[in-house]
Order: sequence, then structure tokens, then C-alpha cells
Amino acid sequence: MSEIPTPIDPHKHHHAYCLPFGAHVTDAGHARYRFWAPSQKTVQLGLYTDGARAAATLIDMTPTGGGWFEALAEGGAGTCYRYRISVDLAVPYPASRFQPADVHGPSEVIDPRAYR
Repeated sequence: MSEIPTPIDPHKHHHAYCLPFGAHVTDAGHARYRFWAPSQKTVQLGLYTDGARAAATLIDMTPTGGGWFEALAEGGAGTCYRYRISVDLAVPYPASRFQPADVHGPSEVIDPRAYR
């Protein structure tokens, strides 16, 4: 009897670990964003096309239960983002893989599978 081959997990690739939170590259032009904000009713994802110098494009995130919010958006590795938790407060992701403008600036999506 032949064994059924184990499917290849695209998330387990050199130096990569698929985190269940934060930003995760899904393909060359998209990323999935997950944010835990149990005291919020709504959260928006702010995407920056020119670092933090331009206004963010806001995307409503979908509540998925247990205080988690999720969004799939255009923009892969290199995209800068913040989570807008109120009208006047947008925060970087505290566990992001890269903060190019320090801890108060937007986070940046990193594709760890690109590391060689």
C-alpha cells in the first residue's frame, strides 16, 4: 500500500513562521491582517502607499470573535499599515516584524519567506 504524501505547507518555508496575528503575506500582492482589540466594536486597517507621509486608505476590518478583527487587503511585502481603533487614534502593530519609522510610526509588512 502506498503512503499518501503529506501536503506541502506554503507557510513552512525557510526562516518563515506563519503567525496567527499581525500581517501575513498571502501572495505577491495581498496580505491578511489580524488584530486583537477586545474592547473595540470596530477597527479599521490604515494602509499607507507612501510611508506615513500620505493619508491612509482605510479598510473596515471584520470581527471574527473573541476580540479579533481581520482583513484581506491589496499590498504585499513593503506595505506600511496601522490599525485605527478610534476616530483620532491609529496605532502600529506592537508585535510587527518591522517598524521602519520607530515604535510610533506605521508597521511594515514583511515576507519572511523572501529571506535567503
